[in-house]
Amino acid sequence: MTQLTLSIDPEPSRVQEIRSFTATGRAHVPSILTEASAKDLHGAVTDLEHWNAIFDRDGQNVDLNDSALSILTEVQKTALFGHLNQTAATGFQYFFANIPLYDAYHSGREIDPRLTAIYEFINGEAFLNQCRALTGLSAITFADAQLTRYGPGQFLTRHNDDVDGKNRLAAYVLNLTPEWRTEWGGTLEFYDEAGNVVQGFTPTFNALNLFKVPQSHAVTYVTPFAQSYRYAITGWLRGGTDPKG
Repeated sequence: MTQLTLSIDPEPSRVQEIRSFTATGRAHVPSILTEASAKDLHGAVTDLEHWNAIFDRDGQNVDLNDSALSILTEVQKTALFGHLNQTAATGFQYFFANIPLYDAYHSGREIDPRLTAIYEFINGEAFLNQCRALTGLSAITFADAQLTRYGPGQFLTRHNDDVDGKNRLAAYVLNLTPEWRTEWGGTLEFYDEAGNVVQGFTPTFNALNLFKVPQSHAVTYVTPFAQSYRYAITGWLRGGTDPKG
């Protein structure tokens, strides 16, 4: 296993992206990493095993690991998807795969060194300083993180990320999918108070999406004919002291 070394691309000035965030609370930042870093990061993430399938049940996150998924009966699978469809139809619901990077790093257990490298890069000064500069949010002190993987039939319905006590200043999505068609879904969409789409970011390799919290948004349903997974590192840029757990 080769060591994972990640670097921010030092070339772009990012003036346009800073103006976008100042005006709308949102920014799409292309080529955030060096080309070599983006390629290595994509290879590391897609090579990882043991992703959890996660969804909401009565306001609580539920995650099913590989072992739990493998023992579900057809009746249980039918009940699960019935729950997902029913709750998504009228309220908040999500269904996708993740690796809870922040939780794993602070668990005290030995973890894959690639996960350690990714988490420490996201919480390194190079990445955090870039985010502070892009957003103008100097109060950012740390980031939480998860690896996410959306495949056909997976989604995240509309919500605003505002949770009491979390001190979330902005959200970020570091896209790691080399090829994606808009028709496949998986778009990060933003909405006004009437539910109209005001902006959307299609998954773009090595692009960082940033948006201020709270803000109404969703990840649209990934179609059955999507030909690849939508990979990303996602989380929140937060203020205050990191609770580390």
